[in-house]
Amino acid sequence: MQHNQPDLGAHRQNEDLLAALDRLMRQLRRRPAKGQSGRGTYRILKILSGGNSIPTRELAVQLDMRTASLNEKLAVMEQDGLIRRHRNQKDQRVFLVTIEPAGQAWLNTLHAERAKAMNRIGDSLTQEEIQQLTDLVNKLGEGLAGDNPAGEPPWK
Repeated sequence: MQHNQPDLGAHRQNEDLLAALDRLMRQLRRRPAKGQSGRGTYRILKILSGGNSIPTRELAVQLDMRTASLNEKLAVMEQDGLIRRHRNQKDQRVFLVTIEPAGQAWLNTLHAERAKAMNRIGDSLTQEEIQQLTDLVNKLGEGLAGDNPAGEPPWK
C-alpha cells in the first residue's frame, strides 16, 4: 500500500513562490505617496476623478467593500481634505462623495509614480513576459479565490 507522501520538492517550490510574492507585495505597498493611506485611497480617488458626485452605497459596490468600512475610510480622507461628503438634496438619506482639489492633486502625483513603476517593469520584463506574468497572476488569483463567491482565499 502506497502512502500519499507530500511532494517535498513541490512544497518547497510553493514556499519559494509565496516568499517571492510576499517580497513583491511589500515593494508594491511601499509605493503610495507619503502622508496618505495607500491603494484604497487611490482606488477611491480614481473612481471619483470623473468629476461627478457618487452615492456612498454605489461607491461601496464599485470597490466591493462594506459600506461601514468605506465610511471609516472616507472619514479619514475627508479629514485629510481629499474628498467631501454631503447629503443628496433630492434624498437626505443619501450621502454623496466628491473629490476635492487636494485629492485630485494627490491622484495626479500617484499617476506619475505609477508611470515610473510601469517604466521600471518595462525595463525589467519584455512585453511577452509581462503578458505571461499577467496571465499567471490572474490564474493564481482565481485559484486562491477557490469556490468562495466573495473571492476570498480558502484559508479565511
